[in-house]
Amino acid sequence: MTEVNAPKVLTANDLDTGAVLFYGIDGDWVGSINEAAVVQTPAHESALMERAQSTLNRVIDTYFVALRTPIEHGCVPTEMRERHRLKGPLNGLANNPR
Repeated sequence: MTEVNAPKVLTANDLDTGAVLFYGIDGDWVGSINEAAVVQTPAHESALMERAQSTLNRVIDTYFVALRTPIEHGCVPTEMRERHRLKGPLNGLANNPR
């Protein structure tokens, strides 16, 4: 029997801008959590991380974020910290590069 956990998405920050990114279904990093690949088993988590390995030179601080269920109307992280990350930097630095 396959162990099923809470749905999760793989997230990271863009190395150049610091923007919050999610590993997408198409195999690239995307800015919208709703375009992220959602996994629910440890085996799928491992497989997704393996697929993402070739793109890790673009991002930093890669980890999985648990989602609230149901997710039919969009992905919502369970942790407040992650919900705040979705809103972007509070100081506006990502929109005003040096």
